[in-house]
Amino acid sequence: MSGSPGWGYEMFVERALGDAALRVPWSSWVAVLAGLVAAVVPARRADRVAPVAGLSLD
Repeated sequence: MSGSPGWGYEMFVERALGDAALRVPWSSWVAVLAGLVAAVVPARRADRVAPVAGLSLD
């Protein structure tokens, strides 16, 4: 027995995915950008409110 126990698995994965490329569709980038905007805009607005004033609104 030569090599490590994972040698056969490594060869299998390399043959199966040797020419695979990572392709991200443009719609995914749009979704990521929309998610960032949806998170950052309210956070920046909340940053301008003093903590005591924010608690008094509840």
